[in-house]
Amino acid sequence: MNKTGKKYGLVTAISMVVGSVIGSGIFFKAESISRITGGNALAGICGWVIGGIIMLCCLLMFARLSSKYNSLGIVDCAEKITGKSYAYYIGWFMATIYYPSMVSVLSYLTARYTLMTIGCREYDGGLCMLLSCIYLTVSFLINALLPSLSGKIQVVSTVIKLIPLVLMIILGTAQGVRSDVLIENFEMGQMNVFSLFSAVTASAFAYEGWIAAMSIAGELRNSKKNLSRALVIGGIIVTAVYGLYHIGISGAIDSMLLINHRADGIRMAYNNVMGENMGALLTAFVAVSCFGALNGLMLGLGRAMYEVSLQGNGPMPKLFSRIDSVSSTPLASCVVGFFFAMIWLFFYFG
Repeated sequence: MNKTGKKYGLVTAISMVVGSVIGSGIFFKAESISRITGGNALAGICGWVIGGIIMLCCLLMFARLSSKYNSLGIVDCAEKITGKSYAYYIGWFMATIYYPSMVSVLSYLTARYTLMTIGCREYDGGLCMLLSCIYLTVSFLINALLPSLSGKIQVVSTVIKLIPLVLMIILGTAQGVRSDVLIENFEMGQMNVFSLFSAVTASAFAYEGWIAAMSIAGELRNSKKNLSRALVIGGIIVTAVYGLYHIGISGAIDSMLLINHRADGIRMAYNNVMGENMGALLTAFVAVSCFGALNGLMLGLGRAMYEVSLQGNGPMPKLFSRIDSVSSTPLASCVVGFFFAMIWLFFYFG
């Protein structure tokens, strides 16, 4: 994908990893982890950390492959290791199932939390579906026509979504130490193998999405070094934020109160440490977080079919390769990806 230009730097690549992984899940997953572990904070933290270690092992493997083969993405990696045929099928899977299904869900979640932010009670009906289509279309147009802007949006949205998480880490932990709530949550229940395994399993999906960073390898300056650095640095940031965030939540609210109130328990935790209005503002941060993840995965989706066309195998229309070879972005690939994302959006929520 070198012909599309070297338009992204290390910061954008790190933001791709962090921003594509951290979506809405982190804000509310702490409640489900607490419920699974019976409120034991130590088991919840260990679940997050072990899940992060597993992700880091995957990241290190891809970082090594990328550095060794000077790979230009997941399909290119697959080709170097297993051959063109397997890479071709992986490319089609990424272009028609993985990326578009993830993008469709994130567009819907962004719309849903936007409506919740403005106080709309009908956040699961036709209005939400319409707004989902708008978000999906806007994200597509930005990535297809203004790729440099898309990179800047990824950096900004990643910084914004980290603000409430970092505040909870600092303020929640401090309040928990002062009030002894953190110690009580560490002593609550028992940590055993079953609860720990369940916590790791529950955290698994929250670590998904980092593979989108591989899609911009061909447009990344000094990609051989920067992609490896971005994968490792981004993975460490995500793991640290997830583990520390659970400590902050455990210090901000009693675990049983959090479990009993579910998602509202998270808002109560933010209200406890930042004031009564923070719970409502949290929904706005979640909407921004979802849009950031949507933007990152749309970056990957827009380049997925182009990677398939580079394989030169199977019934890939030559038109895609011809258009993308002369445009500043893989335009035809973006259009195809948008089409499949719309299909998945209506399949899931229509």
